[in-house]
Amino acid sequence: PANLDEMCGPASLATVDGFEQCSDGCELARCCSQPIEVCKVTNPTMCQQYKPCAVMLDGDAAGTVTSKISANSHPDAVSTQTQQKCNTAALMNGAGVAECKSFCDPALCCFAPDGEELDVEMEVSANGGNGGSSSWQSTSILGCATPDNAGWCGQYSACQSLFTVNDEGYMSDEVASNAVDVACNDLSTDAGMKQCGDMCSPAECCFTSASHCDDNGFGDIDCDHYNSCYEFFDLRTGPTAQQVLIPRPPASLETMCEGLKFNTAEGRQMC
Repeated sequence: PANLDEMCGPASLATVDGFEQCSDGCELARCCSQPIEVCKVTNPTMCQQYKPCAVMLDGDAAGTVTSKISANSHPDAVSTQTQQKCNTAALMNGAGVAECKSFCDPALCCFAPDGEELDVEMEVSANGGNGGSSSWQSTSILGCATPDNAGWCGQYSACQSLFTVNDEGYMSDEVASNAVDVACNDLSTDAGMKQCGDMCSPAECCFTSASHCDDNGFGDIDCDHYNSCYEFFDLRTGPTAQQVLIPRPPASLETMCEGLKFNTAEGRQMC
């Protein structure tokens, strides 16, 4: 389509209808993003015309959505903004929590099945939406998550963190890490995988290489908060994956393996 840039722009993807229009417009070019890239090899010029479709997301069997884009390649994409505004490091104080809440407000219904009640905090304007001051109020909304809108909702996966933090923020690294621990404490069910995957979505770069987050514009993410995500990404990678996921080393590894400590059996075992 001639207006593909607009159809797949941030403003369009922020709405369910806009996301569906982008998805429909990109349908014919889905083969351009397949691993074997047959389309790119046989018809690179045509695939290039569908470049705006790179912002589309794919879901896996557990309903977890992963992005093909980064903060460097698409800084204004909904998924990029969600990961930047709602990762644990961004939620250490009240100002960060408020910014994440405002951005996630339209998609909070995504965190419960369609028709199921969900307790959330919504932003309410003092003037009925006509500008002026606003406040956050606890309320119940109906969930809207269905297989049909999984792609749109997936852009807001990182909003899962809002259900683990209060208005003042995590305040400490220990509390932030514990929030991730709790979100990922049960990976035996699809629901548990989904919850953990959403919580861990900003930190996928942490489990690729030491510099991958910085290289892709996500340098502000604190990977240490997401140590509990390793098992999730390992399970999602699967036993037949060509790339083996290597656990991140403990922060104290250098101290554990230094000098004379390695001369004793206990020291070698610890290292």
